[in-house]
Amino acid sequence: MSQPKSDAPRYVTKPTVKSLWQEYRVYADHLELDSVPWGTVRVPFEDLKAVAIRPPLVVFDFFRGDYGVKELARTAKLDLADLSEHIAIEKDGFWKQLRITPDDPERFKREVDAAVAEHRRKG
Repeated sequence: MSQPKSDAPRYVTKPTVKSLWQEYRVYADHLELDSVPWGTVRVPFEDLKAVAIRPPLVVFDFFRGDYGVKELARTAKLDLADLSEHIAIEKDGFWKQLRITPDDPERFKREVDAAVAEHRRKG
């Protein structure tokens, strides 16, 4: 059963070249990530496992020992995440991880962490 969609986002990123001019939105109960190939990707907080700030060059995660080949094969980059510091969103589903490049990765992570904590407190 899906939850009703929140009315207004708590936080909206600014579109930049690195994000391919896409917006990423944090709502009270989910994330909405614009994507050129798939349109808007919705990630309910119930499916969210972790949000982390990652260094550039996703392919080197294997060599850094952070992720194996199996995990990287199920990672989708929604923008130019390979080129700069970005956000890794671990979640349930076919794509185990989504990579995005918001204008301010630290602020995006803080906003997501605060929204998830509030959502889980409310039950």
